[in-house]
Amino acid sequence: MKIAVIAACPFPWPRGTPLRTFRLAEALVKRGHEVHAITYHLGEDSESPFPIHRIENVSSYQKTSPGPSLRKLFKLNPALTRLTRILHQEIRFDVVHAVHYEGMMVAKSAVQDAPLVYDAHTTLAGELPDYFPGLLKPLLRAIGSKLDRSIPSAASHIVSVSETITKTLIRNGAVNPANIDTIANGVNYHLFTSEAPIEPDPKRIVFTGNDAPYQRLDLLLDGFAIALQTVPSLRLSIAGSASFESAKKRVKELKIGYATEVLDIPFDKQIDQLARASIAVTPRTVCDGLPQKLLNYMAAGKAIVACKGSSGPIENGVTGLTIPNDDPKAMAEAMLTLANDPKLAKSLGLAASLKAKSEYSWDAAAERIEEIYMRLLSEADQQPNSL
Repeated sequence: MKIAVIAACPFPWPRGTPLRTFRLAEALVKRGHEVHAITYHLGEDSESPFPIHRIENVSSYQKTSPGPSLRKLFKLNPALTRLTRILHQEIRFDVVHAVHYEGMMVAKSAVQDAPLVYDAHTTLAGELPDYFPGLLKPLLRAIGSKLDRSIPSAASHIVSVSETITKTLIRNGAVNPANIDTIANGVNYHLFTSEAPIEPDPKRIVFTGNDAPYQRLDLLLDGFAIALQTVPSLRLSIAGSASFESAKKRVKELKIGYATEVLDIPFDKQIDQLARASIAVTPRTVCDGLPQKLLNYMAAGKAIVACKGSSGPIENGVTGLTIPNDDPKAMAEAMLTLANDPKLAKSLGLAASLKAKSEYSWDAAAERIEEIYMRLLSEADQQPNSL
């Protein structure tokens, strides 16, 4: 099949949505399909097993962090729509795989004669309010809820990254239950294993990811500051491809710079930071999807501390520790529990690693998506005037 993957984001880029998009496209190529990624002008210069088509450079827009933008809405996305339309005229895609809401809006405008598969990574009602001041949150939640009902309904089929998203879209009437499948992320298990592994420090804690407000690095730092009062030898690494300005400011306010490093580094260096630590934390309190960092933590065999709002497949006391949302004291207690009991930390990490290896595979995810494509094309052949 000739597949267009529309990624309205920096691509490739080492964070959740771009990473899922790249790995699924890569797995589809391995299964024998012709994949074309259509994306913004931004992205890492790395080898790709499929062609990446970019819009013309917009020098005034260099934002790589997640979140809405008027420039994306009125300049980048129209350019992406034009490029998609031109490429479809040249290549004649069999299926269009649209990533996130902006990708779906582009696909709907650019292609009318091929099935559209919408890849749902979050809900706008859950995520949009995090990017704006408090007084606007209720309005943005209402707007997001309306968009959650309208935009996905244009898809021929929806692929959701989590059961939470699937249930939300069905409940709000955006999709018929027969037209949506939950297909979780995979994880490249081999990236986090080594023939000569580093011995992790039982007192070292790590967070990897971006510095978007929804990551709740303030909660992580507040909890770490509390834990330091009990065990001063604790150390924290915050690592990712981001400036982390607000996190650095909070570190200074809490006077914990002696025990905290905040690093803007590429993904391979983030893996090194992960290897050095025994404990990995996801402080996010609202996540309708499945954080890729969580699967990375599992594959790396880390003892995980996760707020319930982003705990995904973590089973408390079995594959990690889950704590209440917005509770820095509980965050501190969980960190201390693992730091003071290396045997427990190692046991939880091993269980998480085995779960990641057995249940989360990019190839398995691509196989299920391939089946959806084939079914849609078969239905289109039977009803040639339906598209």
